[in-house]
Amino acid sequence: MKIQKTNLESISRLVVGKPTEAAFPENLSDVVLHQIARDLLLCEIAFTSEEMETNPPAAGPMFLVGHMLLNEAAKLKGKSTFVLSEDRLKHWLPRYMFYVERELIARILKITRKNDSKDLLNEVQAEVS
Repeated sequence: MKIQKTNLESISRLVVGKPTEAAFPENLSDVVLHQIARDLLLCEIAFTSEEMETNPPAAGPMFLVGHMLLNEAAKLKGKSTFVLSEDRLKHWLPRYMFYVERELIARILKITRKNDSKDLLNEVQAEVS
């Protein structure tokens, strides 16, 4: 399967000015979901292997993760002290990958996983509170 290069401008149009849930894997098109899954896998390989390129395509996944976290932090109107540090990003990219992979499998099996969205939102809210 040939997957096009991730277009950060297209991804930003999907989520900017929209609710947190716009970045949830279940709300991404098949094309974008495949791109993000590929990018996350390349990030994982790069972070755990010295054989892979040192600059994996992390911009798309980072943008979506950042959108979720910063959007929820903004809802707290100054009550959040959340900062998206490199350490927290290293935590969140694999967490987002978990939900992306689950969504891919759910689509292949043609099943709905509504609890995944609730679980992801709960994790995001816990992170920023």
